[in-house]
Amino acid sequence: MAPTTGFSQSDARGKTIIVLDGSGSMWGEVPGGVKIDVAREAVIDLVKNLEPDLEIGLMAYGHRKKGDCEDIELMVAPGKGNRDEILRSVKSIVPKGKTPLCDAVIQAADYLKFEEGKATVILVSDGIETCGKDPCAVGDFLAAKGIDFKCHIVGFDLTEQEKKAIDCLAKKTGGLYFDAKDADGLRESLNAAVDTVVMAETSLILSARNSSGDLLAGVNFEIYADNSSEEPKAKGTGGKYRSTLDPGKYLVTATFGDDKAEGEVILPEGKTTNFELKFEATGLTAKALLAEGSEPIEKGLSWRIFRDPDGEDRRETVAYSYHAQPTFHLAPGKYFLQVRKEESTVEREVTIEDGKGQNVTVVIGSGILVAQAKMSADSPLLERGLSWKLLSPPDAEGDRKRVAYSFESKTHIIAPAGNYLLTVKHGDSYAQKEVELTAGETTEALLTFGAGILKATAVMSENGEVADSKLSWSLWSQPNEEGDRKKVSYSYSKEPEFKVPSGEYLLRLKRGSAEVEENVAVVPGEPTEVKLNLNAGTWTAEAFMAEGSAEPADKGLS
Repeated sequence: MAPTTGFSQSDARGKTIIVLDGSGSMWGEVPGGVKIDVAREAVIDLVKNLEPDLEIGLMAYGHRKKGDCEDIELMVAPGKGNRDEILRSVKSIVPKGKTPLCDAVIQAADYLKFEEGKATVILVSDGIETCGKDPCAVGDFLAAKGIDFKCHIVGFDLTEQEKKAIDCLAKKTGGLYFDAKDADGLRESLNAAVDTVVMAETSLILSARNSSGDLLAGVNFEIYADNSSEEPKAKGTGGKYRSTLDPGKYLVTATFGDDKAEGEVILPEGKTTNFELKFEATGLTAKALLAEGSEPIEKGLSWRIFRDPDGEDRRETVAYSYHAQPTFHLAPGKYFLQVRKEESTVEREVTIEDGKGQNVTVVIGSGILVAQAKMSADSPLLERGLSWKLLSPPDAEGDRKRVAYSFESKTHIIAPAGNYLLTVKHGDSYAQKEVELTAGETTEALLTFGAGILKATAVMSENGEVADSKLSWSLWSQPNEEGDRKKVSYSYSKEPEFKVPSGEYLLRLKRGSAEVEENVAVVPGEPTEVKLNLNAGTWTAEAFMAEGSAEPADKGLS
């Protein structure tokens, strides 16, 4: 099967979008000032010194709404005469919300038409993805779909663990990761990222398509130096593959199922060369439903296609997509189609037959949980400071697994149908409720923080006698940011009952020199009983004035 004989070459820089983090954490401080102020100044300095013919734009996320994963805005479209508009826009960014960095990069890439030509995104973020997407998978998706796409990342005041969580988004797309700890570091990193855009390089972009021009999936590419039989200079998998090479003549091969295509290409110095190979392929179109009979899901889906596991039970990923109803062009064979929507993941086997397209509908079988909280039955809904957890049913040992979490005032969770325990914290207050999710339906829950009763008893040792005198109890709040606790209540009773707002506390007990403490959770509507073990004994001593004295001494003793 012969490849396409024509190819194109370009030395164009393409267009670039800077994606700036506007999440709430940008109010933190680094050497040089508050992060958002430092970032504004760095972007302003950069823009003022840009080459006039460089087409660049500005996007931000998390700057308009709290807790909204869809808060992404293209503030300035890429262009040459927009410098003043970028300066005005960057000054207007006020950090507020979450960090949907993956969706922001995808939207920027889509706006740049990354599937049609050269495009670059420069992401500046002080945190990791907080809206559920996998940066590595997004990198694979963008690399496979893009003609000549790169995402460079400037990590601003990130820990080593946070760097590892996002730098693969840059690596997967052939971009670079820059680390910035302070104001000077951010300026240097931004300038270095832009330098890569204007730098001329010699590169080859291979793509495989069917006769209709659709990009294929699961193609294996290899690049050899001038018809030699030695090891390939570069190789990759997908529908598209990009490699930076020395100028010269190369042999390229592409394998798609049982078919193979090859061709020769000459790479001029400082230019990007596009080379296309064609195969016949069949399309698989997929859509997902929350439940049988429901409308197709329109956003928030992550699709993957895997091959059969190898001998070590590893599966090769053939294709990715974040479109609502993607079409994958595959070679004949057996595959596994996986779709994820928030906390729900479903997988099914599909078989592609030569020349036969097919439509696949996947029923996720999930329900929607919408929950809010109030301090009491008569108080208004709480608008901030909430920490939600959705927990699985208890296992054989009585332990529950966290299924989902949220910090939104009105939480919205999609999870597989079933029974769960929903918990919420607000300061020291705690509430919980059993909830049932039904596929395709919305379950609403209102949790109220009420008072609870903590009943405490003490024993001197395990299975030992009850301690009934000289007891000093104290109940303490959870520690604040400085690690300090406040005393909530105290008692000297042998079996005290503390009536306190539901929540988590530290209970302390002293008896003589013995002391013990334990973390306790008070829930509304039912008593919480706790027994503290002092792990101590008692002893009695007497003193006599002389050996053989009839009566012990009863005063003047120390």
